[in-house]
Amino acid sequence: MIFDNKGQLGLSMKSASQGKESRNTMRSVVIALVIMALILSACATKLAVPAPVAAISSTVVELKAAGLELAEIAEKLPDLQYHLFGPGKAWLALDTRIFLTADNGKNWDEVSARVPENYLLGRVHFFDENQAWAFYIGGEGADLRFRLYTTSDAGKTWNDLSEILNPILITHELIADGKVYIHGLNPQTGFLLIKNSSGANFSTGILLKTSDGGATWAEIPAPAGEDFIFADEAHGFMLKAPQYDSLFTTSDAGQTWTELSDLPVTDGAESYRVGLPDFHPDGYGVFPVFAYKGETLLKTSIMQTNNYGQNWSLGAEDPTQAEQAPGSEPFFQLLPDGNLSVWSRIPSGGGTMAESGTQSTQKAQIINLSAFGTNDAWGTFISGFCNAQLVVGQEQLHCSQDQLLGFTTDGGKTWQPLPLPIAVSKTSKSVFTRAAEPKEPLSIGGLEGPQIKAVNPTVKVAVGHGFDQCEIPGNAALDAWSDSSPYNVVNLYIGGSARACSNRALNYSKVSYMYNNGWTFIPTWVGPQASCTDYRSRMSADPAVAYQEGVDNANQAMAKMYELGLTDANGHGGVVYYDLEYYVGDTACQNATRSFFEGWNARLHQLGALSGAYGASCHYWSTNNPPQNLSNLKALTNPLDAVWIAKYISTPYYYNPSVSVWGIASCFPDTLWSQNQRIRQYTGGHNETWGGYTINIDSNVLLGPVTYPAIGDTLAPQTSLSFSGTPGESGYYKSTGSVTLSALERQSGVKATYYQVNGGALTAYTAPFPLTENRNYTISYYSEDNAGNREITKTAVISVDSVPPTASVQLQGQLSNVASWFTSPVTLNIQAADNFSGVAVSQMNINGGAWTDLPATNTATISTEGADMTLGIRSKDKAGNFSAPVYNKVSIDTEDPVNPSFVDPHCQAMNGVTQGFCNDVDFTWHGAFDSGSGLYQYEFYWGQDPNGTAPIQQQLASNNHFDPTPVNDGSVTYLRMRVQDNLGKWSAWQTVYTLRFDSRFTNFLFLPSVNK
Repeated sequence: MIFDNKGQLGLSMKSASQGKESRNTMRSVVIALVIMALILSACATKLAVPAPVAAISSTVVELKAAGLELAEIAEKLPDLQYHLFGPGKAWLALDTRIFLTADNGKNWDEVSARVPENYLLGRVHFFDENQAWAFYIGGEGADLRFRLYTTSDAGKTWNDLSEILNPILITHELIADGKVYIHGLNPQTGFLLIKNSSGANFSTGILLKTSDGGATWAEIPAPAGEDFIFADEAHGFMLKAPQYDSLFTTSDAGQTWTELSDLPVTDGAESYRVGLPDFHPDGYGVFPVFAYKGETLLKTSIMQTNNYGQNWSLGAEDPTQAEQAPGSEPFFQLLPDGNLSVWSRIPSGGGTMAESGTQSTQKAQIINLSAFGTNDAWGTFISGFCNAQLVVGQEQLHCSQDQLLGFTTDGGKTWQPLPLPIAVSKTSKSVFTRAAEPKEPLSIGGLEGPQIKAVNPTVKVAVGHGFDQCEIPGNAALDAWSDSSPYNVVNLYIGGSARACSNRALNYSKVSYMYNNGWTFIPTWVGPQASCTDYRSRMSADPAVAYQEGVDNANQAMAKMYELGLTDANGHGGVVYYDLEYYVGDTACQNATRSFFEGWNARLHQLGALSGAYGASCHYWSTNNPPQNLSNLKALTNPLDAVWIAKYISTPYYYNPSVSVWGIASCFPDTLWSQNQRIRQYTGGHNETWGGYTINIDSNVLLGPVTYPAIGDTLAPQTSLSFSGTPGESGYYKSTGSVTLSALERQSGVKATYYQVNGGALTAYTAPFPLTENRNYTISYYSEDNAGNREITKTAVISVDSVPPTASVQLQGQLSNVASWFTSPVTLNIQAADNFSGVAVSQMNINGGAWTDLPATNTATISTEGADMTLGIRSKDKAGNFSAPVYNKVSIDTEDPVNPSFVDPHCQAMNGVTQGFCNDVDFTWHGAFDSGSGLYQYEFYWGQDPNGTAPIQQQLASNNHFDPTPVNDGSVTYLRMRVQDNLGKWSAWQTVYTLRFDSRFTNFLFLPSVNK
């Protein structure tokens, strides 16, 4: 199943053959289909009860533990398209490059088409492993260009068909922000749809067909600009926007389209969503229908056909009543053997994910899946969460989105990371700083804030990010996003003759609930469109009539605003934005449109409201001559107070903390509507997941007026305390500093903030105040808003210790009488003191090595031998302050020196062996040492006493040579030696060589021993 851009289910057509007997069995059995509440596990059934599969719980943490965490971080997530040909075999489009793999990403072959720079890859479609189309978009406005490439050899070569396609598409003045859909029946016959950019309420597109592999194209009518499928050349289906509750269908190759009727009805259902059909070549197909009550999935029905969708009948129903938000329905797929494969999404909510040292409750959502059979699939998981922090009067949102691409070979029971062919960012992280809530309302369009507030009590300037969606989301999703997303403003399609979004849930109670949970609003009226368009509801081409239509629509809009509680008791206040979609018209059409807005603006101003307009492209606001569309709205007698301009960033669409209402384009200079009068819609429809809930949205950045209800502010402010001191340890600060109190109040505004220090006088907070002493401070604080709500008093304890401890040391041990050497291990006794937080630990190091903690007794024993060792000690208090290190030079020698280990007589005599050729030896040696103070001298005995100790000579240790007098014939002479170190310690006397000389021994014969 493919998850399309509006959260709907779309099934990819499988070209493999299917056993006729198996299909007939499936088609004849109409029984309950059980869609398991499992986590991304697949099952297959012939529309019969499938075998049960145990539920699996997968949190983001567990997915990451399985290797799906990819550490690269950026502000932008990559655009991923992919599809499986078979187990492990797939194509992947990554941003603008295309790759093939046959082993789940262990090895990749790049098969990208060579396209000019600055072209975006709109859509890739593979018919099979060799045949593919790739569609690119580049430029904008008059320079907008399209490129279509085809390949029949798996991307080794590409055929550029751009010169054929461009002349057709350029005539439609398309906007580069639109989405692209491709569906091919075979490499010769296929369809291409380019969606026009528009608000979520509208959906239009250009649909083309080729029957000769792209050599020629014919334009055919398109009922909308949504994803579609053709079962054969005659029978096609397209999702019906904006609610996606039905399908458009054609049986004459797209020349005429009708809405599919006779869909199943579920008792108690409030809304429905459908998925695209999936077909086999012989005409058998299925598609799902999901029935919802609020956010609860009441029932899933499977519709089936045997004749390419000419007739549909109910195939199966599942009354599971799973609590699954719209947009998180299971994936369905027909298998070659005629079975139906079901892949369930991860449900919303739950799970734990560590983020910046805090815990947030969320689960990954799967936003895309490509499966082959019941075991093999690729899936894209996504999660998002924001942590709010108040820093010096500003609310900082630390937001993170993880996009995790994995594969499964066991039906979703386990997932493995999919190695990507190039390094890309899989995690987007950003810090967005919201401006502090002003105590006085901001000015709008030259009028001072208090002036506006006096006559318009339900409007304020929003600074930050918001989103718009056709249908207002459910409370659970809105609550999760209010806590976990970067958005705090939401659009409301409140009405109008061209409104396609039913918004049945939109009423006074819903608006009040949303407001009390932190949301403010962009009320949007979708009335008649320009007279030169083909929309079902259009303005009059007569300027006088169009003016009155503008007045009438303003009256209707303000009546709805009053009903929703977005005005005061007299029906005054607020701001309303008029959704006027892109149009191309002559002077008469433009004049009528301007006249309509003269009436719209004038009447809203009479009713104490601000007037706004939404424009779907930069062309609306062009200052070129002659004027284009809404180009001269600034010069109207009754000018617009605010504009909502649609100017998109490059795909893929995503939340962007750095986007601005300024620098939109040369055709829309920053001098227009420059005084807190702008909203910018910077993405089209796309899925975002925050706090475990996925919503399909357009993203907006705001520096302009929004509306909130006149129901009264019932929420108290929230005050946060921060201290500028240097954080230490154990809750202490290591320096003095200032306390900043930051109050957040998004409704009536903060009236005042108060504080007490250590039970002292209650003081009105006006600026950060210092804490200058080393002590514990108990600070109580609270805020009041302009509606009289008082926050519960909060208390914070700040402990400041900026003075380090003191430390000294006593060294104890046996001292020699030479140069302050210790001849025993040295004991350290450390005296440490701290006047406030107390000593936490004392430490030592030797010769600049690592500091090591000492036991609580503050003692240690040093046994290391060496001269002039540098012994350092210091202490640390509980706040983390270190005393200045104290260093001592220490020399330790506790051991006697060691005699030589090797003696050489410098002749061939052997130690202790009688011989007759060497009686005048000349000794050298090595191996004598002392690990402490070092060697000073040697002392020698040379004589016939084997235990002799009467020295005959002394010499310094630097001389390892001794040449005694020759020995007598027939004698045994002993060389005995001892060594003295620099502290006067002697080694024991030791016989180091025995010389046996007898001149009668002149020959030696050494025979090997023989064992017998």
